[in-house]
Amino acid sequence: MNKLLLALFALLLVSGCPEEPTYVYPIDLNDVVYTYYDGTEGIFPSTSILDHPDNPFATSGMDNVNKWEVESSGAAAAAFYSWAMINVQGAHGEAQYYTALNLQRIFQRELAAPEDLYAVRTMAIDAYQAVLDNFPNDVTFAAEGFVLPLNLLAYDGIVALGGNPQGGWVRITGDNGNGAVVQSLDI
Repeated sequence: MNKLLLALFALLLVSGCPEEPTYVYPIDLNDVVYTYYDGTEGIFPSTSILDHPDNPFATSGMDNVNKWEVESSGAAAAAFYSWAMINVQGAHGEAQYYTALNLQRIFQRELAAPEDLYAVRTMAIDAYQAVLDNFPNDVTFAAEGFVLPLNLLAYDGIVALGGNPQGGWVRITGDNGNGAVVQSLDI
């Protein structure tokens, strides 16, 4: 028996290890469809995204590597579910911002049922507002490496959707011509 085990072990050593398989999503991200479930899903501190029956990541979660693959796929519904899951797993401004951005894309591309589009627009505004309310100093990084202040991006997202930022946030232009947002003391 020991000779047989030794022979099998030697065979394994000689044959080497197979190549590590590449990760393949069990679904085509472009086939993910957004369906309205709850007006707070994806908006901090709501956890309703975990109960959404059409959330393809509800049971598997999402990690910090795969979120960028999903985001870069261009599939707005899949990206929304992905970022909303990241936001529930450990809320931060970047996750909240990209959740809002993908809700905005769903609204603008009319990727929801016509009767749900107004609710999706409202959710996108609320998600951007959550960046201002909960993560006003968070940033994200552009592919080129420079820092993007999420409060400015969120403010601009609210305005682009026809909303009014709440909480005394005001957009200013610095001497260098760059925009910024500050919170007014007169709120």
